Amino acid sequence: MVRPTDKIVCGIDFGTTFSGFAYCYAASGKDPENVHVIKAWPGGRNLTSDKVPTQMIYAEDGTISKWGYNIEPTDKPLRCIKLLLDHRQAFPSYVSKQELLQLLKEHRKSPTTAVADYLTQILEFAKKDMSEKFSEAMLSTTPVEYVLTVPAVWSDMAKQSTMKAAGAAGLGDKVHLISEPEAAAVHALSAIQKEDLRVGDVFIVCDAGGGTVDLITYEVQSLEPLILREVVPGTGGLCGAAFLNYGFEDYLKSRLGFNFCEGIIEHRPKCWSTAIEYFESYIKRNFDPIDEKGNFEEREFSIPFPGVADDEKKRIDCGFLTVTSSEVAGVFRKIIDQIMELIDDQAEKSKAANKSPKGLILVGGFGQSRYLFKRIKSKYGVSPDPPVTMPPGAPKGKSVFSILPGFKDQSAAGFLVIQPPTAWTAVVRGAVLRGISGRDLVSSRKARRHYGLRLNVRFDPAKHPLSARYWDDYDEVYRAKDQMVWLVQKGDTLLSDDPIQQDVCVVVQSMTGSNETKLYYCGADQAPAQFSGGSASEVLPLCSVSVNLGGISPRFWTTKETPSGKKHCLTYKLGMLVQSGRITFDVRIGGVVYDTVQAKFE
Repeated sequence: MVRPTDKIVCGIDFGTTFSGFAYCYAASGKDPENVHVIKAWPGGRNLTSDKVPTQMIYAEDGTISKWGYNIEPTDKPLRCIKLLLDHRQAFPSYVSKQELLQLLKEHRKSPTTAVADYLTQILEFAKKDMSEKFSEAMLSTTPVEYVLTVPAVWSDMAKQSTMKAAGAAGLGDKVHLISEPEAAAVHALSAIQKEDLRVGDVFIVCDAGGGTVDLITYEVQSLEPLILREVVPGTGGLCGAAFLNYGFEDYLKSRLGFNFCEGIIEHRPKCWSTAIEYFESYIKRNFDPIDEKGNFEEREFSIPFPGVADDEKKRIDCGFLTVTSSEVAGVFRKIIDQIMELIDDQAEKSKAANKSPKGLILVGGFGQSRYLFKRIKSKYGVSPDPPVTMPPGAPKGKSVFSILPGFKDQSAAGFLVIQPPTAWTAVVRGAVLRGISGRDLVSSRKARRHYGLRLNVRFDPAKHPLSARYWDDYDEVYRAKDQMVWLVQKGDTLLSDDPIQQDVCVVVQSMTGSNETKLYYCGADQAPAQFSGGSASEVLPLCSVSVNLGGISPRFWTTKETPSGKKHCLTYKLGMLVQSGRITFDVRIGGVVYDTVQAKFE
């Protein structure tokens, strides 16, 4: 018999802009320090990085010719392929969704197969890395489990597509999904010294990544083992670090002139890509205009702008473009303000639930930013450290943050702001810890939307319109068609190990074949009672659940003669279990799980 700890757990953080891979032999224990993160990637030029760019180029035969760090600045790779898995996701300005889909079509690839191709490259390299850490005998005899992370705002169809891509990439059938902020929370709270963590402590986890920023608030229920529960429904938005690049490009076009910049992009593409790459690698990642004493430090950055003529007005000299700290702070402003709004929302809802946050844990690639950390700490931190003072000549009586773009002079909101040293890899490390535990580390979650069934219910003239009424000749009663029966209300507490159950009654002329039940969701605060359909409807299809009627014993059926012929009736319970990364379904008859059922998400 294989021991639960006799396995290798691999975590994959497949990101919009960067992806990471980590692994650990489960018997090594749950210490976060034992998780190995791959840092040396192909094409990295002997430099190490916790992650690899999520980009690739197809050859004419449909194979991948380049990926990750092997992509040159002048190449035109496929980027943001992850966003294609969820049709609701907005694309950044520098990537055309239509052009990306067209390129995939030319290579006879679907979004799912493209993601599978990229994951295959990561997996093949990771196997080589693991072969250097583990013996051949160990790798050939030890089971390998994979935990794949997905955004908290991902649709269920996108999660199903992710699972399909994982299967096509060769990850096998032992794949678990976990939401990115949940994985980050598991790692961050596991890494906190137990003497600094108490049952009942409430933390906001802010996972600021390349594309998305996700926030979830957790309460610590148990320390040994670590068990968390969601306090309020999580939120998220497209305000990750990649949008700083787009904002910087917009700033350059505004300052230098749109036509001037478009001319450079068209005639000197390497010049433009060099400037953006320099901003990405040397300015954005290290930007922090507040010195150790809390003073705003105005400085100049010289960005390579090769081949462009000197222009004193545009501040271009000897192939370099000059920008100031204040100008870069302006680029950061809109993005950080959006993140602040998300934090405000979580903090206010937590307090309304009588669960005031003790702290905020900042993780993710963008979560490494000292500038973002100080911005958040200046507003929410219980004690400014270091003390913030004004630059020379600034108005008296105001904070330095009040005169910088986007800063507001506000008093501390009263909770700790924590930036772990492993912020960028918190998600992938947490995925590994989830796999090692072998169980769900979050005992309950808050529903982000309403979930329900479209059913025909007994007609009630006080509730239902006359237009919905029809005669049911089996039960000989009037029923109301197309009524929504909501199994889950937005904000409900969903237990990780306790399925929601709903009676489903099937009346058919044959006990063979299958019965398809459609589930729906609604994101509005108040869900409608009746299904209206149409493009303007707030009630949208979630998935179809198909039950094999022929596999259910005749003893559970009742038969009756009706005016329209002999009919058979079956009543069963549809079980729905909402977990971190997916929703699963089963059929229950007589209190026993009769069968698991497959759902086709829409």
